[in-house]
Amino acid sequence: MKRKISAKCRAQMKKSVTYQIHMIINVNRPADILEASCQCVAGKGDRAECKHVAALCFALLDYDTNQMYEACTERLQQWHQPTRKSTNPMNILDIKF
Repeated sequence: MKRKISAKCRAQMKKSVTYQIHMIINVNRPADILEASCQCVAGKGDRAECKHVAALCFALLDYDTNQMYEACTERLQQWHQPTRKSTNPMNILDIKF
């Protein structure tokens, strides 16, 4: 099954410059890169071999390895949860001051 992926990557030296990356991959195991292109000088053509394409490959690998299939907004919030009490209530007369 083929998937088309598009991403943006910032240039390393000029932070205001971004490159558009396009990749077509075969998602069957093991995944294959069928086409890749980037707007940088090294990434022209269908067989881009630049660091921006490599960075996208590492990001996709990290996405799959950590199973980040759902967005953080799809999960219930984890903060402001009440803490669990680990102590048992005592009678006021049993407390020693």
